[in-house]
Amino acid sequence: MESDKHLYEIFRVNPQWFFELTRRPSPGPCQFVSVTIKAIERRADGILVPDAAAAAISIAEFQMQSDPLIYGRVVVEMVMVQAEHPERKVDGVIIFGSRGLDPQTEPWNRVVAVYYLDKLLEQLAADSFGHPLVAVFQPLVEKNRELLEKNAAVYYNQIKSNSVNERAKDKLLAVFVDWMLKRFSERKKQEIEKMLFGELPDLQETQAGKDLIAIGLAQGIEQGIVKGFERGIERGVERGIEQGREQGREQGREQGREQGREQGREQGREQGREQGREQGREQGRELGIEQGELIGKILICQSALKIASLDAQELRIKSIDELAKLASELEAAFQKRFLST
Repeated sequence: MESDKHLYEIFRVNPQWFFELTRRPSPGPCQFVSVTIKAIERRADGILVPDAAAAAISIAEFQMQSDPLIYGRVVVEMVMVQAEHPERKVDGVIIFGSRGLDPQTEPWNRVVAVYYLDKLLEQLAADSFGHPLVAVFQPLVEKNRELLEKNAAVYYNQIKSNSVNERAKDKLLAVFVDWMLKRFSERKKQEIEKMLFGELPDLQETQAGKDLIAIGLAQGIEQGIVKGFERGIERGVERGIEQGREQGREQGREQGREQGREQGREQGREQGREQGREQGREQGRELGIEQGELIGKILICQSALKIASLDAQELRIKSIDELAKLASELEAAFQKRFLST
């Protein structure tokens, strides 16, 4: 299930949680931000920038799905961020959902710090009883759905009763509810509400709540129509009601058919346009990612080998095949010089 956006939102409201979770030394006050790396035109969502100028910048990546290229992507981001901040040290951190998701790519797994979320939460629970991160991450890490359902209300109330500030608490509650809705996507929203013993946030503030309100409104309208119809019968206007119903049915069927045809045509056109745009964006992203990773690999190897180098701007005008060939040659030279036994 999708989780990336919420992971970064959690640590954005309280960056110190990142250090509490990983047990890395805290550099003091810092910001958890998203930045666009200009050299490769890529957005990095998890950049920890300490207020202290002498402290290292950390690039944090959360990986809840299998991705064999994750190490190369983080290393490229490290190189590019350091190029923009040459006076500061840059660290790379990958937090995998579990050990099985770690491709352990050589030699980059010696450059990047690696953690496993399920193990981090076990240690956090032992070190800091009642920590809200332990509860909020349960929909992601608890494999036993029956156990998750049984303890859902406990986790929700553990977050709600925590002493964190209201802004952070509201974000944790919203993320927890959304992850529960996604984890039990086959359940009705009323069932999720019951699972949490009615402790959902204000229904008007969540999309799930808006859906519930819409259902209630529709049911209220339906009940109102039924009651109005019964009053009409009681008043003896049965004939008029019958004629009105027949005309209404006929007009409704005709209008429904016409609206259905029009909506179908419009939806078909819109879906076609959207699919075309999405396919174009996806192809562009894939080419951009491949180009960026190759450029990053080339820059790293050139720097390590201390050879005459092309800068990122010069590399960006080369084709993918040219970049791949150059990267392969440089990586072979890198392996031969530094990694051969």
